[in-house]
Amino acid sequence: MSTEKRFLSGHALTWNTPYVVGNFIERIAPGALDYADMSDVMALHDHNPSRILGRSSSGTLTVKTDSTGLFFRVEVPPTGLGDEVATLVARGDLKQCSWGFSIAKDGDHWDYSPNGLPVRTITKIARVFDVTVTCYPANPKTSVAMDSATGIGGKRSDSEVMAAEIERGWMSLELLKAKRVLNAAQVHTWTQSVTI
Repeated sequence: MSTEKRFLSGHALTWNTPYVVGNFIERIAPGALDYADMSDVMALHDHNPSRILGRSSSGTLTVKTDSTGLFFRVEVPPTGLGDEVATLVARGDLKQCSWGFSIAKDGDHWDYSPNGLPVRTITKIARVFDVTVTCYPANPKTSVAMDSATGIGGKRSDSEVMAAEIERGWMSLELLKAKRVLNAAQVHTWTQSVTI
């Protein structure tokens, strides 16, 4: 079992993507999560609560909306399940997602596609229960990958990692400046130790 911190990130849903659910088509409208309860979302494998990878209420899972859909980032646990899922994602065997949710009252409306199939557009979600890594997603446009900041699936430079973290809101500009000062001090100390 790995002891190095590893992260999975991706999108558990994408806005306005039509996908088939049984005998109808479904899509999620932008803004549907604006008032959703996302205070205790679990990251799971195949919607199975006994295969939990992280949880927002414990701080091991971050979920937030962006221009694509519902973005998530989960710290992979140093367990057999964590190693299994991380390996399958890194190899590309697991590369898509799903999610569990409930719809708010009057939070959807129905229409018909040009070929006559019913279309449900979800406009308001009441609660998000989970994001899940799966090989059988309803929405094929979802995604998951090892976060490259961990060095799995391609390592980025420190500046690229910090820029990405600022963009996602996980690091403030002040913290970035402090890290740069610290890094510069470490390089100066190392140079002195070599030249003495």
